[in-house]
Amino acid sequence: GPFLEACVVAGGVATGSDAIKTAVQREKYRNSVGDNNAGFAGAILDPCYHLPCDTIANIHKFGYENLIQAAAFGLEHLGQ
Repeated sequence: GPFLEACVVAGGVATGSDAIKTAVQREKYRNSVGDNNAGFAGAILDPCYHLPCDTIANIHKFGYENLIQAAAFGLEHLGQ
């Protein structure tokens, strides 16, 4: 992107949008976060992506908390 092209440090986190979760990804997540948070192979990662149901009421608490931690980690290291 333009920030990186201008040598400005940049980064971000993503939740997968409308990609499909593979069996390999599901197994990886199951091993690290357990069955209840691993999702389903063959399912859209975010079934509400860019749809009316894509609201703050539809946030997965476990995923949100982990994204916040990842963003904080990234910001801490980008700022050093």
